[in-house]
Amino acid sequence: LVESVVFEPFMGFVILANCICIGIEVEMCPPEDSIRFKPTTGSKESAGCPAGLKNAWEHAFTLIFVLEFLLRTQAHGLGYYTASAQNMADAALVWVTGVLMTWIIQPLQWNVGPLRNLTVLRAFRLIRIARVVRSLPQFKEMWLLIRGLMESGRTLFWTAVVIAFVNYIFGIAFMFIATDRDLYLTKKSDLDACGAGDDCAELSEEIAQIMKYFGSLGGAMYTLIQIMGGDSWSENIVRPISTIFPEVQYVFILYVAVSCYVLVNLVTAVIVDNALAITKEDDETKLREKRDAEKKTCDELRSLFETLDADGSGELSAEELDESFQDSTVQTKFELLDLSKEKVKDLFDLLD
Repeated sequence: LVESVVFEPFMGFVILANCICIGIEVEMCPPEDSIRFKPTTGSKESAGCPAGLKNAWEHAFTLIFVLEFLLRTQAHGLGYYTASAQNMADAALVWVTGVLMTWIIQPLQWNVGPLRNLTVLRAFRLIRIARVVRSLPQFKEMWLLIRGLMESGRTLFWTAVVIAFVNYIFGIAFMFIATDRDLYLTKKSDLDACGAGDDCAELSEEIAQIMKYFGSLGGAMYTLIQIMGGDSWSENIVRPISTIFPEVQYVFILYVAVSCYVLVNLVTAVIVDNALAITKEDDETKLREKRDAEKKTCDELRSLFETLDADGSGELSAEELDESFQDSTVQTKFELLDLSKEKVKDLFDLLD
């Protein structure tokens, strides 16, 4: 059944329907500890939540996914799930967010708290839909985008490390320039000795501006992230501080050149290079899968003809072939190979 051409599309449709229902549940059925929760008399569900329908589809989807797991295990063994990290994660979602949450915890009315949010993780199974349609030319770009996203984890990790390293170095530099200099200490002393008046208020605002953005190493690094993202950094950060420390604007220019132009473009180049490699690898994978399928078909045909050779002569006669059509097991194997009775006879005549 799992090898049927309709099995994967059917499961893709079920996964899509499950994700739509999850969205409805999140929108209409907030938990009791949510600020969106609207209490109703005699029910633990929020007002407007289709509680009965929600429970029905949760049980239905859980049943379908468990049956899928059992069918795949029967057809391929547990090795189907242990051989791939994606398949292992898929099985974990079925048994944790499905069986555990729907069939064990909810009937016992245990207070699971944040564990309830694990149900949302089922939405990640949408990736399987892309795997189902990846062989269709119309969805090639979608599959490449999703596969690139899935395989960009290592690139994203090292990007975050490099960005943190750059911001750490420049954060130290900016703290030294803006907060650990004699000019800042002089202004701080002037503020301590200052009384009331507009000058004191302006001086206080200048120091507050410095402390707001560069008062700590963590704060300085966060400010640099804001600059890297282009979030109103010129008017709100650089110009006010430059009025106190004019030379700091040159350091800002250096940081923008390194982070926004060099680093970001390098990351983009690496991601594009990975995407091109994935495209090439995907074509090679399809070719390899096609060759493996052809080899598997040839092996199955060879094994089938050896089974039909009743006298063990190493040759298949026309009589043995005709007798094989009376065996339901042999007919099933021919149908799995997409070979009708006429095609088998034509193949025999061709090889004879």
